[in-house]
Amino acid sequence: MPAAGIVVTPITVGFAWATDYSTAPAVVVAEIAMVLAALAGATMLARRLSLREGRPASDTSHATTVKPA
Repeated sequence: MPAAGIVVTPITVGFAWATDYSTAPAVVVAEIAMVLAALAGATMLARRLSLREGRPASDTSHATTVKPA
């Protein structure tokens, strides 16, 4: 997800610059939508990559007992 932040930050700043750093509600909503779309895209990509075939299955057959502190 940090890569999504690295990608979306210059895009959002460029959009803000193009709108002369307007604080109009429509502009602010558009900027928020860009950031949320990048977050959603990064989450979906991470899930897809983690669930792809070819990845070895984890061994969860051995239960681990955790004692309270």
